[in-house]
Amino acid sequence: MGYLDYMGKIKESVLDFMYPGRLYCICCGNIINETRSYGLCDHCITHIRWEMEERELPLEGYETKLKLLKCTDYGIYERSIVFALKYDGHKYIAKEIAGIMKDRLTAGGYFEDVDTDNLLIVPVPLHESRLSERGFNQAELIGRNLGNVLNAPIFDILERNRKTLPMKNLGPKERSRNIAGAISPKYPGEEMEGLVEGRDLLLVDDFYTTGSTAGECAKALIEFKPRSISAIVFASGKWIE
Repeated sequence: MGYLDYMGKIKESVLDFMYPGRLYCICCGNIINETRSYGLCDHCITHIRWEMEERELPLEGYETKLKLLKCTDYGIYERSIVFALKYDGHKYIAKEIAGIMKDRLTAGGYFEDVDTDNLLIVPVPLHESRLSERGFNQAELIGRNLGNVLNAPIFDILERNRKTLPMKNLGPKERSRNIAGAISPKYPGEEMEGLVEGRDLLLVDDFYTTGSTAGECAKALIEFKPRSISAIVFASGKWIE
C-alpha cells in the first residue's frame, strides 16, 4: 500500500469515527438516535421533497425506452445528502440511500413485474481519473447496499472509456454530446451476454437531470438482450428536455 493509499485509509477511518451511521442526521448533522428513518432527523425528513415521478427516456437507434425512477426532487436538503456522500466521504450514507431506493421501488410497484431472482444491479461507472481522486464510486456504494437489502447481485460491468466534462454547467444538447460513446461494456461480448441476457437490469446512480448518462449506460447494455432496463437515482433536478 502506497503512502497516499495509507493516508486515504486513515482519513476514511477518522470520518467513520467522527460521523458514524445513525448517530448524526445524514442531512444536517444534528444528533439523532437509531430509531430515525433513513438516518434523518425529524426536521429534515419532513423537508425532503419526496417524489415518485417516472419518466421514459427514448434511446436513439432503439425502440426500447429506458424507465427513469427517482426518489426525491433535487433541492438544498437533497444536495446536502449527496454532497456529504460524494465529497465529504461519509460512505455510510450510501446505506441510507439504498434503503430509500428499496422503499421507492416497492411503493412504486417495480417488483410487480420484476422478480429479485432475475434482477441485476448495475452501478453507473466513474472514469478512472475521477475514481482515483474520490477514492470510491458513490453509485457502486449505493448499488452494493441496495443489492444487500434486495438480496440481488451487483455487477460492475460498465466503464467510462474517456474522461467527460462535469455535467452541471452544460445544457441538454451539450450533456448529450459530452457523454455520447463514453460508456462501454467492461467485458467481452460473450461474457457480457452470459451475465445480462434475460435479466432485469437496474442502473443505479445518485442524481440525473436529462438522463443522458443513464441512457448511454442502457445503450451499452441493450445489445446483450436483457429482459428490461430501468434506472433509479436518489434525486433528480428539474427535468430538461
